Amino acid sequence: MCKGTKSADGAVRWLGLCSAAVLAYCPVQYTEGKGGWHRGGSCEGRWRGSTPRAALCSGSVAKSLLFRFLPFLRWLPRYPVKDWLLGDIISGFSVGIMHLPQGLAYALLAGLPPVTGLYSSFYPVFLYFFFGTSRHNSTVIDLCKKLPQTNVGTLVTAIIAMVAILIVKELNHKFAAKLPMPIPIELITIIVSTGISYGANLNDKFGISVVGNIPSGLKPPVAPNVSYFGQVVGNAFAIAVVGYAICISLGKIFALKHGYKVDSNQELIALGLCNFLGGFFQCFAISCSMSRSLVQESTGGNSQVAGVIASLVILVTILKIGELFRDLPKAILSAIIIVNLKGMFKQFNDISMLWKSNRVDLLVWIVTFVATLMLNLDIGLAASVAFGLLTVIFRTQLPHYSILGRISNTDVYRDVAEYEMAQEVPGVKIFRSSSTVYFANVELYAEALKKKSGIDVDRLIEKKKKALKKLKKQQKKLEKEKNAEDGPGVAVVELSVGESSAPSESTLHSLGLPQPGFHAVILDFSPVSFVDTVSIKILKNIFRDFREIEVDVFIASCPVSVLTQLERGNFFSSDITKYSFFPSVHDAVVHISRERRQASVSTQPCCSQHGDGEGSQTNPSCLLPLGGTQHQNVAPQEEDVSPRSHVGKEGFATLLAPSPPPRGPEAPIPTSPSGL
Repeated sequence: MCKGTKSADGAVRWLGLCSAAVLAYCPVQYTEGKGGWHRGGSCEGRWRGSTPRAALCSGSVAKSLLFRFLPFLRWLPRYPVKDWLLGDIISGFSVGIMHLPQGLAYALLAGLPPVTGLYSSFYPVFLYFFFGTSRHNSTVIDLCKKLPQTNVGTLVTAIIAMVAILIVKELNHKFAAKLPMPIPIELITIIVSTGISYGANLNDKFGISVVGNIPSGLKPPVAPNVSYFGQVVGNAFAIAVVGYAICISLGKIFALKHGYKVDSNQELIALGLCNFLGGFFQCFAISCSMSRSLVQESTGGNSQVAGVIASLVILVTILKIGELFRDLPKAILSAIIIVNLKGMFKQFNDISMLWKSNRVDLLVWIVTFVATLMLNLDIGLAASVAFGLLTVIFRTQLPHYSILGRISNTDVYRDVAEYEMAQEVPGVKIFRSSSTVYFANVELYAEALKKKSGIDVDRLIEKKKKALKKLKKQQKKLEKEKNAEDGPGVAVVELSVGESSAPSESTLHSLGLPQPGFHAVILDFSPVSFVDTVSIKILKNIFRDFREIEVDVFIASCPVSVLTQLERGNFFSSDITKYSFFPSVHDAVVHISRERRQASVSTQPCCSQHGDGEGSQTNPSCLLPLGGTQHQNVAPQEEDVSPRSHVGKEGFATLLAPSPPPRGPEAPIPTSPSGL
């Protein structure tokens, strides 16, 4: 059922129409794919490209669109009359009885004639039957200045009504399981107070303000006054966003509880059309009411039929009964509004809960409350949304960075700081961030990687450059001395050889610099959902810096969409190829271990016998399993689990390119009982 929202400057109809414009219907988009044309899931606002006439004009597509736009055509023919009708009738009357006093009260709150609240409780609720998918949705500054003007009679009337309503509502809650339907205390209060006001003539004797004349019958539709458009467009946007959020939230809560689905897009259409058409019938902007939705569910409401019955109750009131409430004190309607705000005031209990569970969410709660209280609704909402987005950016800048280790005899890798069974792979650092990588946090990502590696990468690179510069100066000095002794010809030859060979042969070991305790870094990209140009540049720098200190960098579990973005961003080159990418961390570890074994084979002494005759001996290293003892604990049992790793040394590129570049033949790789 529907709850009204205060309009701006009395522009009731335009506010509803503007809200409906924000909640506009988005045509379904069709795209060509396998098996024909398929309906897209996103709202684009217009058709893209040229849709085949056959797809648009086919009977099945037309039927699908009609059922999507008018959901009642799908569920109404299958409506279980025997099982649901009685519950919907009881629920409809219960909610309709609530609509009457609350509709009048909300109209008073918005500064509108009371009959406007009745119109807003009838038209949108009736329209929701045709377009909605949820079965249960039902839709302080001047106070101190006016305290001296308080009417004692009005104050006493409101207090008595509030006490009575609160007591009965508590009884309804306490005995909800035993009562067939909640006691309609609000309706009873209205009827009793109207009778007392009429009999005692409270308006003339005590100056208690009453509702006054309520016209009977329905009015013809009237086009809104266009002059109000500029005044209400901002409020309309805020109301549309808040109204839709409330509507879809309540709908999904009830759908989850009762085992059916709510179409978010169709709810957007339904709410927009209810506000749009209601704007022509003097209705203010509406959304869903939690209190009435709960009453509809608790009294046995099973479908939108309950909403239709509730709207018919309001229709009868508008046509015949409304004029009987002319002597209803406005204080009674005010009391109803204040009592219904009790649930909102209970939300202050969230403060203690959020303090214990999530203080960032608590900060968002406080900023939203203060902004909407100090500013008007639209500006306060915009400020709170902006602040919420800032907290999201802030959280992505402080992700959890971890070094992963392998759980023995599995291909599972977990944070070594959190899992005792996870052990680092010797010689390999596996780095993971809990957040995606983009311009706001990529610098922090690179710094955390270098810090987690355990060495000062930048300092080591600086030392290497200084050592190379010093070495080059020494070579030039030696060549000059040689030139003075042997003549310029020899010096020129040796100079050219020195300049060309020294840089390529200069390693950290030959330069006397400390070497990293690992030879490879694996970046786990499983949390990465996108990259931008800034992050691509920083990733290139990561590859370059670690290559400078003789450490290879690999990327694992990179989504194909991210790989495509990297390719479009010119990430790949002769130094960084797709052969550095692997579909999983385990595949990368297997590849690194295999490459290290092959490198150790190529550097071992020949296994031929030393010396001649019977005294010759075989090199002891030739008796060791392939890879030697220094690698026997690296990724144990790799060969036992590697068959499931369908990517070999060519890496991720084998999944992307049907014909990878030819590589040299590989020698057979023997295994040992201890693994790699």
